[in-house]
Amino acid sequence: MAAALITIAALSGGEYIVHGTRTPLNLYLFLLAETGTGKDHYLSIAAEVLSQVAGGSNRCSVTSRAVSGPGIIQRLSKNRSLLLAQDEIGHLLGSARNANNPHGQGLESEVMQLYGHGAKMHHGASYADSAKDVPPIAAPFFNIIGATTPAKMWDVMKKAHVEEGLLNRVLVIPAVEPDDNYDDRDLTLPAGLKARLTGIGMFEELPTTHVGEVQLWLLPITDAARDFWKQKRKEQKGRGPLWSRSAESMLRAAGLIALADGRKIEASDMEAAWRFIEWSISQTAEAVNERSFESAHDEITKKVIRLIKEGKSGIARWKNKCSPGAVPKAFIYHMLHSKEPWLVDKAIEVLVKGELVREDNTTNKKSPTLVWIGG
Repeated sequence: MAAALITIAALSGGEYIVHGTRTPLNLYLFLLAETGTGKDHYLSIAAEVLSQVAGGSNRCSVTSRAVSGPGIIQRLSKNRSLLLAQDEIGHLLGSARNANNPHGQGLESEVMQLYGHGAKMHHGASYADSAKDVPPIAAPFFNIIGATTPAKMWDVMKKAHVEEGLLNRVLVIPAVEPDDNYDDRDLTLPAGLKARLTGIGMFEELPTTHVGEVQLWLLPITDAARDFWKQKRKEQKGRGPLWSRSAESMLRAAGLIALADGRKIEASDMEAAWRFIEWSISQTAEAVNERSFESAHDEITKKVIRLIKEGKSGIARWKNKCSPGAVPKAFIYHMLHSKEPWLVDKAIEVLVKGELVREDNTTNKKSPTLVWIGG
């Protein structure tokens, strides 16, 4: 569903907003799966469809890498509809908050602003050298579909990502099961499907509005669908930052579903979108609660516990050595290689002394197995 929604968004070219709400239809989707499970396949679907549909490249440009906020703005100044389809999106999250990476500074802020500017004027940063300034962009339509492993995603995620609003703009979609057939799929579109995709969003007549010189079509919504959206907005108030944009995300997804069929947004679209949105946010909330992002020590300890309890890896070296509740000690250091070793040492020591974990030296004295006994 994630690949389908982002493909429809790309094909729409950012030409539609929901009537009466000025809500654009762009999405930020992060796919989580282990290495070697085919997650990167889904990143290429939208670009492949755009290449086969008449005028697709004009509707939306595609890039596979974002280095800085200004870089994104430069791309949008050439084509206001841009899709970032980036593998290892976790690296982007990490670099955006790395004080030693000047190119990453401002990236996260720009991404957060662009999420809601599909029906507004976007003003980029101003520079001492005015020649570097980019003129305001009318209705920039920025979409993201990224992929990373669960370990990398939560390794770089910080408390501020939750509190400051990045995560409530992102739909995190964990893989339910490995996709073993991704290499066998033919993405050549049949003529009938190609024609239908070319005509996405082609209504006979719709009212319009303008942002600067950009014309936007107002996607109609039934009263029942609008009432459903209002009810969900009311219900989600007070549920915390992760849920604060859930009704808006639902409206965007429902708009894309309706757009694909060339009709009004109906209550059934809202219900289908809500099931998807609620599942995604619930998965994210569970992961955030397990990793409460407290002190560096607490954070590492929670990661060590998670790695031991999950006991799985898509890496060939460790695949057959890990099982739920028992992993080699060396595996922990491998997975947390970006952290200070002493923090990992301390976390394991605390867990052993607290009788939550025991070290089993039966098979390998140099790298004992860590066994979860905490219940």
